[in-house]
Amino acid sequence: MSIFDKFFGRTPKPDAIPRNAVSIPAEYPGLNAKYAGDDVMSARFPIMKLLKGFLLFDQSMYQTNLDPRGLNASVDFLAATHNRLGTLTGKHLSNRENLEIVDYCEAFHEETGGYLSYLEYRVSLKDQFDRAVKFDWSSLTMGRINLKDADKGGLLTLMFGMTGFNTTPPGEHHIHIVPVDVLCRSGHDTFLAPTDALSLSSGMAYANQAFIQLAGGLEFDPVSNQTLFEEQRLGDADTICRHLEERTMTSLDAEILEYRGKMGLSPQ
Repeated sequence: MSIFDKFFGRTPKPDAIPRNAVSIPAEYPGLNAKYAGDDVMSARFPIMKLLKGFLLFDQSMYQTNLDPRGLNASVDFLAATHNRLGTLTGKHLSNRENLEIVDYCEAFHEETGGYLSYLEYRVSLKDQFDRAVKFDWSSLTMGRINLKDADKGGLLTLMFGMTGFNTTPPGEHHIHIVPVDVLCRSGHDTFLAPTDALSLSSGMAYANQAFIQLAGGLEFDPVSNQTLFEEQRLGDADTICRHLEERTMTSLDAEILEYRGKMGLSPQ
């Protein structure tokens, strides 16, 4: 690369880009840390586990194929939520000119206020090789909406949130989400944030338990959910994550009944 290439910020020539290089957004912040090179892929989660584990786009649970007006309202709501949280997704959703919605689904439980949404979107960013690349991002959000609050259609109290970009890491055959922000509400009304691959498993197990509570029409229980971050429960968290792809509507019903039994609740 000549001095003029550097001065004018030109894209590196193809032979200057390492073979098998994976595009990642420049200045990738990772799980609340700064990563470089291969370390950026140290914490990731298979998208298929996300889709199957939370039964996303199952029309018996979720509202899908929203009309443009409804979709815009939902994206506006998510943008406001993420801006309050200070995530990169908040910045992405606020710049509609550089945003393409790829897919979306949402669910809402009127009695408990339980809310879950999953958004896939595409933005154009510079990667670590200074190339303009289209990146696919995913955002999973779970919480409770207070319909009595008129702030943008109801104020969301976040219980779990994850955003990150999607890519196929070297040596893998399936798409993974590389999380940028992961937030799990604690019993002290603060957020727990995974910082590595091990605690990411705890975070996803937390999300699974929150999902069971939401799908079962139960109250969220941050005190119980956060125990999945404790050292003695790391094995439980790993087992939960390994079996997420096996979930069906039938098995979810059984898990909800099992959970109600553990909590001393009636089967309904």
